[in-house]
Amino acid sequence: MNENYLSRSKQQTLQVFLAVLGGGISGRSFADLAADLYLSESALLKELHNLAAAGYAERRTDSRFWAVSPHFIERFATVIKSLGIEVK
Repeated sequence: MNENYLSRSKQQTLQVFLAVLGGGISGRSFADLAADLYLSESALLKELHNLAAAGYAERRTDSRFWAVSPHFIERFATVIKSLGIEVK
């Protein structure tokens, strides 16, 4: 892999998404994400809002938890079905 083509900011966004994805449908708390990712609150909030704007994550309305969005789950289910895997 050519390191010249890597973008630190994009890599950070992907790391935040993977951390949110790790919380499944229930999600993960903002504090938990910040601690695991070693990000400031402002940096994490910026990343989460960008993921939300793209339809990949959402803040649970009843808490400070962030989780993958229904939009992402629908797209993921489409990919799984296209691979011939039955989704129950």
